Amino acid sequence: MAPHWVAYRRPLVLVLLTIAVIVTIIFDASVEAQGAAYATGVLVLMLSAAVAVVLEFWRNRRDSGALVFGSYFVVVSLIFMFTLVDNVLVRPDGVVIAAVFIIFVVAPSAVSRYIRATELRVATISFADDESSELWKSLVRKKVHLVPLRRNTDAARERKAADLVH
Repeated sequence: MAPHWVAYRRPLVLVLLTIAVIVTIIFDASVEAQGAAYATGVLVLMLSAAVAVVLEFWRNRRDSGALVFGSYFVVVSLIFMFTLVDNVLVRPDGVVIAAVFIIFVVAPSAVSRYIRATELRVATISFADDESSELWKSLVRKKVHLVPLRRNTDAARERKAADLVH
């Protein structure tokens, strides 16, 4: 499902290099600001991991040992949350750099995903008869929802039509 250019290292490296250069230019190559962004990112990762552990222990709370161990991770999560909030308040440039980096990574990814999701990936089309060929020509440049079928039988078409109605 990924675009073919992702398989090549050079374009991906160039995209990441461009993002890094943009972030560096925007923040005047401030090592302090970039250090704050790194610290913010690490704290977010550690907090998310601790919260994931808490949620897993909460889901399996039947075991009394898991409940005690899970409460330990609740405390750890609260400590990471306090540290993250304090870090963001003291050094807000870290959040800004992280946000800029995320936007420059997510935006092209979203555009690429949209393009890949809306393109028609069919190598060849063959028509059953002249009527189908004429129908196809009348649909060109119009918005049409194509519904793929695994088997081209009357029963399969009827099942799919029933699914689409509901």
